[in-house]
Amino acid sequence: MRLKIIISGILTALFAAVYFIGFGYIDKTVVCLLLALMLLFSYNFTRLQMKYKPDGSRKAVKRLTVFCFILYLHMLLSFTLASTYFYRPSSFAFTDPEGFSVYLQTRVNLIPFYTIKEMSDIGDFYTVIVNNLGNILALMPMGVFLPLLFFRQRRILMFVLTVTLCVILIESTQMLFLMGVWDIDDLILNVTGAVIMFLVMRSKITAKIYEKIFPGVPYEVR
Repeated sequence: MRLKIIISGILTALFAAVYFIGFGYIDKTVVCLLLALMLLFSYNFTRLQMKYKPDGSRKAVKRLTVFCFILYLHMLLSFTLASTYFYRPSSFAFTDPEGFSVYLQTRVNLIPFYTIKEMSDIGDFYTVIVNNLGNILALMPMGVFLPLLFFRQRRILMFVLTVTLCVILIESTQMLFLMGVWDIDDLILNVTGAVIMFLVMRSKITAKIYEKIFPGVPYEVR
């Protein structure tokens, strides 16, 4: 048992090292493969720990949750605030006042549902679905990780406030570096996705699934 735990831990660390060191240089397919392998072996590592030391099951699951949350945050920030795999030309607002002025005029939308409606009117069906669904899915994991890791995030108002501030921070950082767009519709869709997952996490079905994945560990998100 101990040997299996050590092997699973080493493989997880190895895949994580390759992932973080090679991120941005290796092919996207390889990135997805590494993510799958990390999740598989880290879960196996956790389950083996739970069998070896049942009284430490809660801590083992907590460590796995933190590890997955770090992976998610890395992916989120890499794809929103960097040019990783998606070319995002950038500058700096304070050193490029002309560019910042153009950004404010052409890439800022503070009118709710304006972009969604505009895309629906002039965009093709595929583009509309990908953009809107992508924004909804992007912050959904927050509805999983925040309530699991932080007791106060199990309150809907605190959760919505936290996610809203996170999205505003990301959007404002993009504006600071003149990347992407500052769009209120992104905020609406991001928060909507996170709230949907937050509500799903409070369901009895989710609790049963959680208890099957991590037997013996109480599900505390109610």
